[in-house]
Amino acid sequence: MKNEDIRCMISQLFSASAENIVHLPEENIDVPILEEPLIGFASADDPLFDSYKNDPAAIGETFMTPEEWLPGAKSVIVLFFPYTEDIRGRLARSETVIAESWKYGYVPGSRLAKAIAAQLKDQLAEQGITSIEPTSTERFSRVKVPDTLDGEEDVHYMVSWSTRHAGFAAGLGTFGIHRHFITEKGSCGSLAS
Repeated sequence: MKNEDIRCMISQLFSASAENIVHLPEENIDVPILEEPLIGFASADDPLFDSYKNDPAAIGETFMTPEEWLPGAKSVIVLFFPYTEDIRGRLARSETVIAESWKYGYVPGSRLAKAIAAQLKDQLAEQGITSIEPTSTERFSRVKVPDTLDGEEDVHYMVSWSTRHAGFAAGLGTFGIHRHFITEKGSCGSLAS
């Protein structure tokens, strides 16, 4: 299947979703959460995946390569769903540490991104293509590791799959000093792979 066919499938799944609305009780309004996703593709045998596993500063030994997740894997598909201007604007104007719009956008946005990834997996299966969404499986693990960032105490996670790092391999963005994944649409959004 061609990448463009997969892009069309994802666009149709996103357009058909009725879950892209969140109610903000403090304003008593409904706003859309996510914009149409940025979509990237990486080769499953890209050497970056081995480097993530072999470099403790990147992820470390708990990371599993695409081949370890799905023997015979050919490609990795990564989706970044940017938050809408409604959500981003509220974040920028917020005077609290955690904006209500972030709280109401993060959980439903992540849930919607995972749901679309699951629906894509089902549609690919109908085409005879086997796929996996690693963070939704029992094999996914995340271990908290104390760390320092610029001399300050911080927390780092060793994971068995990092969608952010897959996004980097797929050319969707890079990392900032805050360790967030930054795309052409910023870093506020939800990822799935």
